[in-house]
Amino acid sequence: MFLTGKTAAVLGASGDIGRAIALRLAELGADLSLTGRTAEKLSAVAEDIRGKTGRVVKSFQHDLRGSGESTAFVKETIDAFGRLDVLVTCAGDFKRGEVCDISQDDWKSGFELMFVGAATAVAAGWPHLKQQGGHIIMISGLHGLEPHAESIVSGPICAAILNFAKGASHSATRDGISLNCIVPGWIEGRRLSTRLDKVENTSREEAQENFRKQLELRRFGRPEDVANVVELLVSDKGSYIQGASIVLDGGMTHAI
Repeated sequence: MFLTGKTAAVLGASGDIGRAIALRLAELGADLSLTGRTAEKLSAVAEDIRGKTGRVVKSFQHDLRGSGESTAFVKETIDAFGRLDVLVTCAGDFKRGEVCDISQDDWKSGFELMFVGAATAVAAGWPHLKQQGGHIIMISGLHGLEPHAESIVSGPICAAILNFAKGASHSATRDGISLNCIVPGWIEGRRLSTRLDKVENTSREEAQENFRKQLELRRFGRPEDVANVVELLVSDKGSYIQGASIVLDGGMTHAI
């Protein structure tokens, strides 16, 4: 439990990946500060993690699309725990569709939540992470590397996160902060389920198996797979990894 005595803050903690990351950090000994848009879901995650790990877990409901919400969350974390050692930006939601399906509000909402909210949290947490020699882990997505017509919003957002993380990692090195990005592929959970629900005239199991074969995957990812990489990045074993974008997609991406 090498994170004992340390504090981790997770944006988007009520989602499938965010929940798995938060639980893993608590299992490693960290106390947690969590945020998400839905207070009920967030409280359920916090209670579950408390029961499983016995760690101190505080939840703060925020819609990161609002001005100052990320900064407020970081302040609440410092007020509650007095320190910040690990910051994970995992909040993200956006409208799916092609070019003509997307309105100006859709663009604004997606970028404010997933990119601006994350970047603002990083800036707010930076002095505290510098003081502790802490870790920043940003969650992006495959469409930032391989654009797709039906993910015309998520692609630019994910690419912006990758660019931001790479650029900020140079300042992080100077200030003694570890900063890396994880790029998950298809992970079991809400988004994969939504994709499979659109398949008609077949069972869920058959739809999932057909989709897996179409993508040429051995299996779909699990939220715990992302948590495994987070554990590496915050440990001494990952101390030489800096400014990296770690693709976690089961080999789906064909680019070098």
